[in-house]
Amino acid sequence: MWFQNEECEALARETGFIQRSTSRLTGSGFFNLLTVGVLNEPTISYEGLCDLLEERDPNSQVTPQALCDRMNSDGAVEFLKAGLEKTLIATTRQSTAAIKTAWLEPFSRVLLQDSTQMQIHEKMADKFKGSGGNASAASVKVDYCYDVKHEKAEHIAIRQGADSDQGFAEDLAARVQEGDLVIRDLGYFCLNFFAHLASVGAYFLSRLGGCPRIAKKN
Repeated sequence: MWFQNEECEALARETGFIQRSTSRLTGSGFFNLLTVGVLNEPTISYEGLCDLLEERDPNSQVTPQALCDRMNSDGAVEFLKAGLEKTLIATTRQSTAAIKTAWLEPFSRVLLQDSTQMQIHEKMADKFKGSGGNASAASVKVDYCYDVKHEKAEHIAIRQGADSDQGFAEDLAARVQEGDLVIRDLGYFCLNFFAHLASVGAYFLSRLGGCPRIAKKN
């Protein structure tokens, strides 16, 4: 994958995460640490993260406080957002190449929106309330919109897990342009948003009663 080679280091420099050539923390080390590195230890501490870094690369010796500062920097945010976008391109390009010239061509952009939910420590419940049941009292919902046609992230939003997808339904209203196609599942169903799309000359694809439909203002 791209995040195991020099391409990752170049992206880290472009986004401002790595600003000095003498930095002990590499782009690939940081990206791997916060993705595949913590898959089996989602509640790992900063001390544990530092230990993982050093195990993978003895030169990446940083203190927990220094790692915390780097993780909460603007450069880290931009680097991880760009990394997510690049990963989507790498994993979906082959499957979307065949349909791009077929049914995507008439649209200016094709915006695919969905969300995912992650449980976090219950101490965060006052900021990120969970959805209840047997799950953690705290969870985060990440809403993501991806322009399939241009392979570009269009929108990312983070809210508490208790929020429904309909709460994200109108987030794209200010971003939609004439000729766009918005594709979302039934959880985002919102008549007001559909009316807005029609008013600006955009399209939508949604489920209604189990049947897929495509519509546009006449």
